[in-house]
Amino acid sequence: MEKKRERRIFAISLISGGLVSFSLKADLFAVINQGTFGWNTPTTGYSWIIGCLFTGFFLSWGSKFWHDLLEILLEMKNIRRVNVKVKTLEEKQKEVEFDERFAEQPVVSIPLEAKPEVKEDKPSLDRIKKLHPKLRMEAFQIYRELIKQRTPERITDTLRTFQEQEMLYANGRTKPGKIVTKAKPGQSYHNYGLAP
Repeated sequence: MEKKRERRIFAISLISGGLVSFSLKADLFAVINQGTFGWNTPTTGYSWIIGCLFTGFFLSWGSKFWHDLLEILLEMKNIRRVNVKVKTLEEKQKEVEFDERFAEQPVVSIPLEAKPEVKEDKPSLDRIKKLHPKLRMEAFQIYRELIKQRTPERITDTLRTFQEQEMLYANGRTKPGKIVTKAKPGQSYHNYGLAP
């Protein structure tokens, strides 16, 4: 059915292109040789009919070419969208697996008095301030709770520019070293201040 529909659309496009070329007397050969077209252009014989047929064909073929190109671009966009959804689902699955493994570990509690006192880390506080406003207060509360529990914690990275993400992504690919991230610029939560 789809092939029939495509052939029907192409036939309509071919007829439309022919009608346009004949109504304007757009003789392809006259356009190429003289750079002009129209009913005021002098012609001899009937070669202009063949020229108009060629013009009509190229008009309709050109529209099919652009239609197909736009269809390919749309398909690529849809494939990319699906790939992003699959990656997100894979990351969530990894988080669930990690949580399950973490839950199986025995909890060893050390009395609070036995732990050394921990002070707030200024670089960590500065980095938390760069987080997205909806995440910032919760991150401060968690960080301060860790300090109360005398658990040393350092926040290393909360917000990255696209250029910084590009440099990290290049490690192990176009620059020497190990691969440190799978996220290209714009694909990391760090680019939006959403990664404490």
